[in-house]
Amino acid sequence: MMHHAANSGSLQMIKFLLEKGLNINAKNRFGETPLHLAAKGKHNEVISFLLKSGANGSLPDDHGNTWQNLVPVQLKDQIL
Repeated sequence: MMHHAANSGSLQMIKFLLEKGLNINAKNRFGETPLHLAAKGKHNEVISFLLKSGANGSLPDDHGNTWQNLVPVQLKDQIL
């Protein structure tokens, strides 16, 4: 559910799921964390929230990509 919320940019759902104790760094079958999916969807607010909430930004997916490899440079500057 956390992955679906991150992919769709649903910040409220992510907050709810974190309050319920879901793992912020859980990986899907492709090795992607919610942070990867938020980055792919260019959901800046979700990316920022996940990072501030303790998401591990250095975890690679199955292709070796971190979230920073998946977001355009100009968006990365807005997030960081």
